[in-house]
Amino acid sequence: MTQQSFRQTANVTIDRPARYGKQLASHIGHKVTVDTVDNGWIAHIAGGLGSITPQASTLDLVAEGVDDASLERIKDVLERHLRKFAGELDIKVDWS
Repeated sequence: MTQQSFRQTANVTIDRPARYGKQLASHIGHKVTVDTVDNGWIAHIAGGLGSITPQASTLDLVAEGVDDASLERIKDVLERHLRKFAGELDIKVDWS
């Protein structure tokens, strides 16, 4: 029997996505394990993974949990902390 995966993505348009991605990964890394990969970071959150990948004009976030609860927790952690660092910037984080 295979384990079902729950996955959602958000492509956040933001100035200096690499800066915000690095800041987000560094901050989250104080509480959970964060691995640096070739194109970004992967955080181990709530039994699942949160990927943080800067692009030219977006910061791509991927939340992958083992169930609905872990998926929602991963999304919350990534989005809440990104909004904190973005401060007064009007960013849209639309998960799909």
